Amino acid sequence: MGSQKRGSQQQEDVEVIDLTNESTKHNITITLDDSFAPAGACSYVEDIIDEDSSDDIEDCILGLPCPSPITDIAIIDDSSSSSDSLPSRIPSSVSLMPSSPASLFSTPSPKKRPSTSSASSSTNGPSQKRSKKEETQRLKKQAREEARRLKEIQKEEERVRKEEERVRKEANRANAATKQFDNCTANIDKNILTIVNDPEEITIKTLFDESTVNYRLTELPKLENSVTWTYKRAEVEDNQLVQKFKNSNWTLVVLEGSDYLKRLSAYKSSADSPLSLKTFMKEIRRRSKSDVVFLVYDLANHLKGERQKEAKNYRKTFKKTFDSRNGNSTSGETSAQDDIGSAPLSPKELHDLRIMLEMELKHEYNEWKMHVEFHEKTNDIIQAMVRYTRSIAKHDNKIKERSSTGFDWAIKMDKERAVDPTKSLEDMTRLWVTQLQQFTQITLPIAKAIAAEYPSPCALLDQYNNLSVEEAENLLAELYVQRNVRRQIGSIISKRIYRFMSCEDPEVHIGLS
Repeated sequence: MGSQKRGSQQQEDVEVIDLTNESTKHNITITLDDSFAPAGACSYVEDIIDEDSSDDIEDCILGLPCPSPITDIAIIDDSSSSSDSLPSRIPSSVSLMPSSPASLFSTPSPKKRPSTSSASSSTNGPSQKRSKKEETQRLKKQAREEARRLKEIQKEEERVRKEEERVRKEANRANAATKQFDNCTANIDKNILTIVNDPEEITIKTLFDESTVNYRLTELPKLENSVTWTYKRAEVEDNQLVQKFKNSNWTLVVLEGSDYLKRLSAYKSSADSPLSLKTFMKEIRRRSKSDVVFLVYDLANHLKGERQKEAKNYRKTFKKTFDSRNGNSTSGETSAQDDIGSAPLSPKELHDLRIMLEMELKHEYNEWKMHVEFHEKTNDIIQAMVRYTRSIAKHDNKIKERSSTGFDWAIKMDKERAVDPTKSLEDMTRLWVTQLQQFTQITLPIAKAIAAEYPSPCALLDQYNNLSVEEAENLLAELYVQRNVRRQIGSIISKRIYRFMSCEDPEVHIGLS
């Protein structure tokens, strides 16, 4: 009874663990009693015996701490046994003891070392990660430096652009239209004051000061009795504002009436004469490479004096001829012929010679320009100098305005000359009147008479569509002109307007039909 009780108690204290190797179908049974290890040791064994091989299981068991002697350990290797018969096949505690105590505490067999490839991969793993990290950091640093460099370049470009804009604005302000007269200076030869009878510089100073233009007198000009112009321009060079002085491509030459007549008479005799006006023009062009304006002073008075002198010579000649009837007639005839040969040119001959010279220069030198003006008073000739000075001062701004405008002829169509028919009926009628005036022989009163009867082209076309050709041609013939009630438009104008409104042939000339 007691032995049975101990046997049952022994069976209750023993724990049996059955492990099966899935690869070999080999059963391994481990029997542990309560005296093997503390309570936590069994759970530790249960956690680590999930390995596949029996060697690992034995190593785990032998490596556990043993605070108390092992009483019952049974390792049963029986592939044919089943788990149902384990409790009945448990051996006694004596048979469970090892053959030698050293075997219990022998050093567990070392685990298998990993292969060389796995070791090298585990060794290279951190180094590869470190190299990748360093490469990433290097690329990020390079990207930051590139972004910083681009930002600095953009800042520098923005600074340069702002500086260029500032300098350009300063240049525009310096070349503004409000300062165009201050930037232009007329260089006047001092001998001109003697020619125009203003040696004290009174008239020229007064007129130039009133016109707010600058001038200065020169004693050694390139050309005698000439006026040249120098204007100051602000330009941008290397992002800096530079003041430059430029010469105009026009030269004004003041001629006395007697000098002009002498040169024009020489041109009449021989165009290539050294004293001719053509040779003088070539010399000015060679020395200044500019176009020329001639201001002829006191020509009318000089011609008047020449005519008086001619009349006096004629009377003297006539008297000599009359007195020589009873004396030596040969000397009188010879002196009369000499006086007739030296007769001055008439105004018509002067005009024809001047036109001939301009046409000849235009034919030979297409790019040359020559202009001649005649003035009889000191005030008039100085006013001409002031006028040319103001015109040359405005020249650059005019060119800039025309280049920005594009079609300079379209400026004339602006404001009062332009007609917008969409605003009101009056504007449409005004446009219709303007279109009718494009026909020949249609004046403003005739156009207004037609527009009063037919206020638009559509109204006139509708009336034409309701009539035959003969009636349509004479539709406007009997209309009376507003300014004169007795005057009618007539059949010629009526037919011309009808053919223009109804003709479909582009080759027909309305004015000749």
